[in-house]
Amino acid sequence: RGVPVAQGMLLSRAESAIREQSMREFRLAHDGAYAERERARARMRARGEEDFRRDFWPSKRAEVRIKAIEHESHELVMRSRRRAIEHLTAAIAATNAGSGSEEKAGPVNALKYWDSFYAVET
Repeated sequence: RGVPVAQGMLLSRAESAIREQSMREFRLAHDGAYAERERARARMRARGEEDFRRDFWPSKRAEVRIKAIEHESHELVMRSRRRAIEHLTAAIAATNAGSGSEEKAGPVNALKYWDSFYAVET
């Protein structure tokens, strides 16, 4: 017995979304695959067949595919986070690059900032 058609299409969409690095499309396909698994469980219960456990998939092939998809999605998230951190670091560095020659207007520490108000008044 193979993977049900709807579930197979959803798993294929999830795999292609990971290749295209599209998290939104991946999320839709991944959530759809889990929803289809629950529908398959309901159909099996309705027919009186032996139900598979909640943490298993209807077929071994589907289970292997979803594990591979989830591993690849984790790698995609880690790559995206690293890329976002690199972009953020570059943006901060570019912002601070021009301020190296200028004198700072006030104290950096908040307590010193408030103390400077009282020092000016007296």
